[in-house]
Amino acid sequence: MNFLKNISDNLKFKFYWKFPDVRLATVILDQEENQAYGRVKNGYAILESLPLPKTGYHYKDIVKVSKTDKVQLYREDKIQEFKSQKVYRRSNTPTFVFALKLAEYQDYFLLQETFREFEHKILIPNFKADKIGQWTITYCSSNNLTQVKAILKKFTSSNNNCKVKNLEIV
Repeated sequence: MNFLKNISDNLKFKFYWKFPDVRLATVILDQEENQAYGRVKNGYAILESLPLPKTGYHYKDIVKVSKTDKVQLYREDKIQEFKSQKVYRRSNTPTFVFALKLAEYQDYFLLQETFREFEHKILIPNFKADKIGQWTITYCSSNNLTQVKAILKKFTSSNNNCKVKNLEIV
């Protein structure tokens, strides 16, 4: 019976966030103005991008938010900015950190797609083309270390010149 309740709760959760008030918003997480992107509904936001670990937030956390008067540019669109007030529900999705060396610029997008297949995210802060071929600090979300290793193995086996080292949980 518990199993059926969990399935029912999960379906209700997915349906709730399927029709948000704001589909894409910037959520300011702390005093340093670190941010993540998310959906907003009824004064709450679900974080759909990977926040930096130093913020204390995790991928898929639900936070109480308040609207600000500011907007930001996201590609060519203006999106509303919200400020996080407190964590309403933690996702408990761990964040992992590792060093990554990419061979080509397109590899970043392939790596993002590989993580997306597993419904998780990756973040290379301040990623630019001039970092290709250099070791960069990289963060990712995943259910556990075994899953991260599997995702990275899948990616590096198809991209032989890409390397990973020093994988650990933050």
